[in-house]
Amino acid sequence: MENSLTGRVAKGISWTGAAQVSDYLVTLASLSILAHLLSPADFGAQAAASVVVGVALMVSDLGLGSALIQSPALRRADVRRATLVCVCSGLALSGLALALSPWISRAFQGAEQVRALLRVLSLCALLHPTGAIPRALMTRGMDFRRLALIDAGAALASAMTAVSLALHGAGAHSLAWGYVVRVAVSSGLAWAVGDRESKKLGPSGGEEGTLTPAGGDGIGSLLRFGLPATGAGLLNYLSASVDYLLVGRYLGPTALGLYYLAYQLVSLAHFKGVSVLLRVLLPAFAALQGDLDRLRRGYLRAVRGIALFAFPILALLCALSREIVIVLYGPGKEPAILLVQILCVLGTAKAVGGAVGPIFLARGRADIALLWNLFALTTTTVAVAAGLPFGVEGVAMAVSLNALLLLGVSEGIVHRLVPLGFPAYLAALTPALLAASVSGMATGYGMAFVRAGISPVAAMIPGAAFGAALYLVLIWAIDRKALSEVAAFLRAWRG
Repeated sequence: MENSLTGRVAKGISWTGAAQVSDYLVTLASLSILAHLLSPADFGAQAAASVVVGVALMVSDLGLGSALIQSPALRRADVRRATLVCVCSGLALSGLALALSPWISRAFQGAEQVRALLRVLSLCALLHPTGAIPRALMTRGMDFRRLALIDAGAALASAMTAVSLALHGAGAHSLAWGYVVRVAVSSGLAWAVGDRESKKLGPSGGEEGTLTPAGGDGIGSLLRFGLPATGAGLLNYLSASVDYLLVGRYLGPTALGLYYLAYQLVSLAHFKGVSVLLRVLLPAFAALQGDLDRLRRGYLRAVRGIALFAFPILALLCALSREIVIVLYGPGKEPAILLVQILCVLGTAKAVGGAVGPIFLARGRADIALLWNLFALTTTTVAVAAGLPFGVEGVAMAVSLNALLLLGVSEGIVHRLVPLGFPAYLAALTPALLAASVSGMATGYGMAFVRAGISPVAAMIPGAAFGAALYLVLIWAIDRKALSEVAAFLRAWRG
């Protein structure tokens, strides 16, 4: 079974990875074009409005998607009821977002523009829940090929919409309508193709008509898991977004726009890739929830894989931040350079800490996830408030240091749920951290000598190639076992 699960996870990562690579390239290209067409204030207003609407999106399915993935058995009737609940939730939240937009927008500088964007983005709260249950069923069935194609199509449609509107002078509205189109295409395609998974369920539970008892009381049982999971997800979202909210309120849309652009580079550098693994981890960990030894090994492999991927990318992004910001964002965005360098610390902590959530949910401990995310929201809010007097750079520094604190605490909780031992955890991280640090510093020192005489593009490409080659050499010398595991994973995918 373990080899079978490894193969399914490998195939899931390959398909999800293909979608994320295409999403990454499309998003990076569109972000670069939009940064040359729009002002930082436009990005700031969109960031403020999208964070508010994001709250509605986080709670719109009431955690039923996560509950469907985690549940040992399902009934077709439960899926139908969950779908109806999600649709009704979307109608209510969309109307609420539209009605409250005049009052919510007053919390931000540039309130009129934020209010106009909130009215557009309220459509997302209506559209998103319609695809939540089909996507959950495809994730449960590890049908990542369909999910990959859906995500790739949605990313392309969103980018084309946003760039086209920006070229016609739509300003910040081009970003808002691009987001609406992304949600609409993603939900519409999921609804269109997701019925295949629900047909595998028999009326009483199981797959392909078998009568495996579902247990519990149907939708009530799903909600008992889903609502705490929703609360945990909402708190996690707020802790990740409170910096946007407070910067937008107290420092204004231009400062928020620069912070947003810097954060997007860090996010694109690793969150897209790490999310490939995290999306697959919940169903994979859920399948192992009764076998602590295999779950422990799986978690350590996941952490090692995240570190091998994310650490070198973030190290090189820090070393090449000046060239990357100038090339991608154009003139007037230079203040984002320092922000990128600081936020790379945040990215490193969030990357390896991302595997914590799937462990909480796979072990059925949504209650712990809820309390943990409440703690994270509290410490992050305090950190942002402490950084505000020092400007947007102070906020970036404060949230980065807080992320390191949260990483240590969250891993302590995980070690109680799945006994790991800190030596084993550190052993999984150290090779990638050491190799990435050396390659990043070597690249940064090299760039300091050559960047004065050549263009940013001419410096960026060979600098990235040098840093990547040095990292691979160091990993080969330090931890060949990790590369062997990657090779074994690829063999499982091919098999």
